[in-house]
Amino acid sequence: MKVQLKAGVHLDLLTRDEVRDELAAAFGWMAEAMRGVKFVDFSATTIVAAANTWEISEFNALTKGNLGPAAGMLWAVMYVTVSGNGYDPAANTFTVFKDDASPTRQVISGVTREQTWNTGTLVLKSGSSLVVTGSGTATKEVTLAGSAIEVPAQFAWRLIG
Repeated sequence: MKVQLKAGVHLDLLTRDEVRDELAAAFGWMAEAMRGVKFVDFSATTIVAAANTWEISEFNALTKGNLGPAAGMLWAVMYVTVSGNGYDPAANTFTVFKDDASPTRQVISGVTREQTWNTGTLVLKSGSSLVVTGSGTATKEVTLAGSAIEVPAQFAWRLIG
């Protein structure tokens, strides 16, 4: 918005919308911080291989779903469970890993139905993801479902119980 002063000088002022946009850009992180923690549900599916094994991970082309936080966020995973017509909890177990299915990244193994964690025990940072492996019935579907607490990375202290 331009206003002409009696001195003959033009003064360029921001409109109401321009002020609102500038404030949102400068202080949007405060709104994000004030929102507190956010509870997110996640799930992913895959098909059991002919060898009666399965892997739900971002590295498996058959996996469809979300297994980790968005850029700039942290997840405190609260629980995971596995189900589907390719998984029988009476006969099968699953193992949870962080980032990849190597022994050094194993979180827990021998789980049959559901695994829960206290806040801050299993934390995934931006770029990290869950990997879950197990056995099941060939060519059938297996689904991983879970819940996590999500916070912006700069507020990791909120995940400390």
